[in-house]
Amino acid sequence: MILLKLGIVSLAVSVAVGEWIRQYRVKRDRQWRSKEGNGTTGAELARSILSAKRIDDVEVVESRHFLTNHFLPEEKVVRLAPENFHGKTIAALGMAAHVVGHALQAEEGHRPLRWRNEAIRFTVW
Repeated sequence: MILLKLGIVSLAVSVAVGEWIRQYRVKRDRQWRSKEGNGTTGAELARSILSAKRIDDVEVVESRHFLTNHFLPEEKVVRLAPENFHGKTIAALGMAAHVVGHALQAEEGHRPLRWRNEAIRFTVW
């Protein structure tokens, strides 16, 4: 009987802590996505990083689809989803910098990136 009570108390505590964590993460995510950066858009940041590294042959374009942020090494194109291309939030700037990071890796001949790109070619229909 005591084990049953202990189990129920443990379950209740687990559920309560889990719910508190979920609410905290939702609140923080909302703050993160709404917080403005320095007024620069994701596209402007991407272009400025590429210019600073003297990479002039990579184009930054707006993707037509939601949640499609990627770098295509064959085409030398950084594609940003509309919310990140035009966005000025910290999240949009972070995503733009992340995707441009792949362009920098390609420029430097980063071997793991090449392996990743080869693996993707085999998995795409």
